[in-house]
Amino acid sequence: VATGHTFCGVCGSDPYRQYTMVGPVVNLAARLMQRAQNEVLCDQVSRHLSQDRLRCSARGRLEVKGFAGPVEVYRPEWHEADPGLPTLRRLAGESRDLMTRGRDREREELAGRLVALSLGTSTAVIVEGDPGVGKTHLAADLLRASEGYGHISVLVGGGDDVDPRPYHAWKRVLGRALGLTAVRDPTKRALRVKERLSKSPELKQWVPLLNELLDLKLDDSPLRDMTGRARRENTLRLVAELLADTASRTPLLIVLDNCQWMDSASWELVRAVQRGVKPVMVVILTRPMAEPPPPASAETAEDVKPHSPGEGAIYAASAVKTHLRERGAKELYLQPLPPDVTEQIARDFLGVDVLDEDVRSLFRGRVDGSPLFTIELAFQLRTDELISIVGTAERAEARLTIPPAELNRLRLPVRVEEVFRARLGGLSERQRTVVRAASVVGTTFDEKRVLAVDVLLDPSSLADDLQDLERKKVIEASSEGWRFSHTLIRDLAEQSFVPSELRQRHRALAEWY
Repeated sequence: VATGHTFCGVCGSDPYRQYTMVGPVVNLAARLMQRAQNEVLCDQVSRHLSQDRLRCSARGRLEVKGFAGPVEVYRPEWHEADPGLPTLRRLAGESRDLMTRGRDREREELAGRLVALSLGTSTAVIVEGDPGVGKTHLAADLLRASEGYGHISVLVGGGDDVDPRPYHAWKRVLGRALGLTAVRDPTKRALRVKERLSKSPELKQWVPLLNELLDLKLDDSPLRDMTGRARRENTLRLVAELLADTASRTPLLIVLDNCQWMDSASWELVRAVQRGVKPVMVVILTRPMAEPPPPASAETAEDVKPHSPGEGAIYAASAVKTHLRERGAKELYLQPLPPDVTEQIARDFLGVDVLDEDVRSLFRGRVDGSPLFTIELAFQLRTDELISIVGTAERAEARLTIPPAELNRLRLPVRVEEVFRARLGGLSERQRTVVRAASVVGTTFDEKRVLAVDVLLDPSSLADDLQDLERKKVIEASSEGWRFSHTLIRDLAEQSFVPSELRQRHRALAEWY
C-alpha cells in the first residue's frame, strides 16, 4: 500500500485505450507487493495518515527499484475496532503539545466544566471550528484531564458522513455505557440491556426499538402498529433511561465528534440526554453548519417541514443548539491561530530552532492558522526532502532544498486536500463551475471577472450561487467583491483543470482585461 498523488484515468487513443493509474506511488505500491511475504507492507505516508486506526511496526529502510534512495517501510499489525476512545487517548498522549497550542482559554473553560461535573453538576459545551483547527485534539486534552477524576466515565461517539442511519452517532456511546463492546452474541447483548432496565420494567417491552442501534435481533412484531412519532419518542426515552442508569453510578463525560454529519434523530437524542441524564457533560464538536432559512411571515418555525433528511438534520441541529444555549451551554469557536503560533508548531515538529525566511513564508501562505495543516505540511516537506536541517544542536535551522520559485509544484498534503475536496464535492455542478472559474481569477475576485473566465456561466444566477457558496463556507465577502475562505480551496479548484483548459481560461481573462 502506498499513498500519494497519481494520474487515474483513460490513456491511449480512440481505437486502443485503457483505464489505468500512472505515477511513482503506483510503482512503489507494486514494489512493496513484490517484497511482501504473506503480509501487508505500506509506505511512510500511509502509516502517518492511518495512525488513528492502525498500529504499524517498522520494517526498516529498503532499497526499491526505480527510487533514488531507501524507502521507509512499515507493516500494519492490528486494526482499532472501536477508534473513538482509544484514538482520543492516543491523541491526548502524543499530540496535545502541538495541536492545542494557543488554546489556553478554551482549555481552562473545559477544565472548569469538568470540575463542575465531578461535583455533580450537568453541563454542555459546543466547540465549533473549521477542519483542522484542533477541535478533536482539544477534546483529547479534556480526556487526559478527566483521568485525574477516577470516578468519571468517558463515552465517545460522533457523526459519520458514510452511515446516515438514525442514532448512529450514539452507537459507540451506548454500547460502551452498557458494556457491550466485547459482547458479540445478539441474545446476550439483549439480555444485558434488559438487565439495565430493572428499575423501569415498563420499558423492557420497547427494547426491540434498539435492534439496529445495538445490533440486537429481538422480535419487534408487537411494536409494528406503533406510529413513527411514538417510535421516535419511545426510543429517545429508552436510550435516556439507559444512560441515566449509568450516570447514577458515575458522572458521564460524553464527547460527540463530527456532529456536522449527525442525523436529526441523533441531534434529538442530545436534547433528551441533556434533559433526562444527571450528572452529564455533553461536548459537541462540529464544523460550522448552515442555518435553516427563516420561516415565512405566515408560519412559525414549528410549521416548517424539511424537504430532505439533510435539511431535517439542519433544522434539528439549530433547535438543539438553541435549547442548549438557553440552558447555559458554553460555546467555544476556535479561530485560526496567529502566524507566530503556527510557526512555533512547525519548528517543534521539525525539531529546529529557526525557520529560514523562505520556509516561514511558505507556512504563512499555506496553513492559514490551522495546526493540523501546519503539521501535515511539515511532514510532507520532511518526507519529500524539500527541506534540510543545518546548524548545530543548539541552533538548528530548517532551509529549503529547492529554489523558492519552484514551490508552486508543491502539492497539498493528502489529508488536507481531502478535507477541501469533500467540501467542494458537496456543491452542485453549477456551483463547482463557478468556483473553478473564480480560482482562475485569483484569491479575490468579482462577478465580472468570473463571467469573463467562463462565458457559459449564467449571469442571472451567479449572484445566488455566490451567496450559496458563502453560506457553505467556500467563499466570503470582501472589499474587492469576494475571496476564497481558504487559499487551499482556491488551489484545489485550480488544480482540477487540465493544463490546456487552464491556459484557455487564462487567455479569456487576459483578453477581457
